Amino acid sequence: MASRPPHFAVVGAGPAGCYAVQQLLLRSPDATIDVYEQRAHPYGLLELGVAPDHPGTKAVRRQFERALASPRVSVHLNAPVSRAGLQQLRERTSGVVLAAGAAAERVHPVAQAVGERAVTGSDVAAWANGVTTPTLGRWRTGSHVVVIGSGNVALDVARILGAQATGTALPGLAASAAPLGPIVGVHLVSRADAAHGPFSPSQLRELTDYGLVLASRTSDGSAPALEGDARARCETVAALPVAPTAHVAPLSLHLSTVVRRDPADPTSVVLVGPDGTSVVPDASVVSAIGFTNEPGPHDREHTARVLAELPPGPASVVRVGWARSGGRGNLATARRDGVAAAVDLTAAAHAACQPASSSPSELVLAGRQPAHPQPSDDAFRED
Repeated sequence: MASRPPHFAVVGAGPAGCYAVQQLLLRSPDATIDVYEQRAHPYGLLELGVAPDHPGTKAVRRQFERALASPRVSVHLNAPVSRAGLQQLRERTSGVVLAAGAAAERVHPVAQAVGERAVTGSDVAAWANGVTTPTLGRWRTGSHVVVIGSGNVALDVARILGAQATGTALPGLAASAAPLGPIVGVHLVSRADAAHGPFSPSQLRELTDYGLVLASRTSDGSAPALEGDARARCETVAALPVAPTAHVAPLSLHLSTVVRRDPADPTSVVLVGPDGTSVVPDASVVSAIGFTNEPGPHDREHTARVLAELPPGPASVVRVGWARSGGRGNLATARRDGVAAAVDLTAAAHAACQPASSSPSELVLAGRQPAHPQPSDDAFRED
């Protein structure tokens, strides 16, 4: 019986999925790959969570672009794969990489309360990379923007908006990124102090190019006994100038501070910090506090349960990225997952020496009627 070259399916075109595609192409020179992405754009957090002025990260994106442009790869956007579709892929391919990624961002209660005056960090990062999300398209920006969070995504957002506030050119900003509005002040707010904040000192130092000042010296969280990253963060914060007056700097850092709604004015936000309470007038909000850890269609517990409940199939299904790690990891762990998945699947496929059969590209395809009826449920939604 004639054998056919391996054909793989990758569900999810974020960093982990793209690394898997890259590695499958390298390790199986005769293989073809179908990639299914439920969103309208590939690359996941490289587009939704990283500012355009990170040259190292953008170099990774160029690698992914080359991989997805390979004539041996077919990319299907707006193509969620249901539970039944996953079983079909398992039956019709040499192996499946499940790289479903993060389901949704966490949204701060204040951002939920202010409605169209709020967006997420992913919305801002996507805008800077040339993609306008529906939420950002409706965003009612104020003259002040309160960025809630102090992780590296929040700092990216603060740098993007700080460039807007100061009229500074942001390297790599997409040509299609129209100005967001007449922003005069950006307030980066963290409930943690410097010692316990999730930001990296190097990224915080980058914000000084956009006039970053510390809202209050009493909020720097410095302690002489600290060591390692905590000490480095405290030293970086201690070197920042202090704002002479509240809300005058184009970019300010508020540590050990809680954000609340202003009950008297829906267009204002209240900051409660070490020096007391202050009001940010004409404020819009960016929630940049990470991704949800609540059970959902793409978390590791749910994907593990889905795979356990599927009937046995001839091909393996390997989880990578957040589908495997549960919302933790970075580009380095995504690459390790991609390499491991490619090693396992190519070895199994070549050992099996599968007979020729129809292509699985008849499955969920954007803009094309599938040859076989497809379930209408969302990706991995509970039946």
